[in-house]
Amino acid sequence: MKSMRVIRKKCIPPYHDFWRRIINFEFKLEELTKTKFFKFFSLFLLFSIWILLSSCTSKIDLEKEKGNLLKTDIEFSKTSVERGAADAFYLYLADDAVQLPAGLPLIVGREKIRESMSGSSKAVLKWEPVKAEVAKSGDLGYTWGELRD
Repeated sequence: MKSMRVIRKKCIPPYHDFWRRIINFEFKLEELTKTKFFKFFSLFLLFSIWILLSSCTSKIDLEKEKGNLLKTDIEFSKTSVERGAADAFYLYLADDAVQLPAGLPLIVGREKIRESMSGSSKAVLKWEPVKAEVAKSGDLGYTWGELRD
């Protein structure tokens, strides 16, 4: 009978006991992390996450975004000349815009900014944007230029 046990033990796969313990949650973390399977699975999981994250990022054409920003600023200037600065700002500001007038309290909101600007004469601002800059993320940009008469 002893010889049968030896033969039988040779036929059992080497990881049989390991898998039985995993299925029954009878293992120690140190034992699990030492296996080749765990190391392979960990690398596979990290690689999969890296592929997923790298495919989610879109490539932003910064030159195109700079051109769009310059075009919008030129349209903004033309609107100011045609309809007045108050209307131009009203059309181009976000709903939650904030104006910081010198020495006065904040003016919050597109409507209130328009009211504060339309109180003065039909002011017109005319400028020519010279250059635009856009952040690598594509979510922030600015233009600079020259004020014209």
